Amino acid sequence: MMVMFGFMLNVRYGPQQPHYGIILFGALFGATAALRQVTLHLLPDDPGYGSPLLGMHYYTWAFVIFVMTIIGVAALLSLWRQTTTSNYHIKKIGNIACYLAVAVVIINIVSTFIMTGPHVTPADPHSYWLFDQFKK
Repeated sequence: MMVMFGFMLNVRYGPQQPHYGIILFGALFGATAALRQVTLHLLPDDPGYGSPLLGMHYYTWAFVIFVMTIIGVAALLSLWRQTTTSNYHIKKIGNIACYLAVAVVIINIVSTFIMTGPHVTPADPHSYWLFDQFKK
């Protein structure tokens, strides 16, 4: 969410170096958390957690994307040149992307609450906590 928030600040207030700092902190934290999950499944007979997508598990994809974000932001900052752009169409598309990103976060929060409720998420959830409350 920090990566998304940094990019949203760029869309809303224009590209600024502190916004890229927020993105980098978020990407470093995300890469660290994803790398931890990858290392939990390094044993030869460990099939990993969840179904792979294009040969890699979700946490491996997360690590790759966070590392690509770090490299991309570092490249942007190395080529930094303060410019002012106020293209209405770009800003409108950026605002739509921001609304979609916030919607995705809200949907994730709601779906996580439906799955776990006020409890810690189980390692291998098989049911939805909220739906189980109605079965009682």
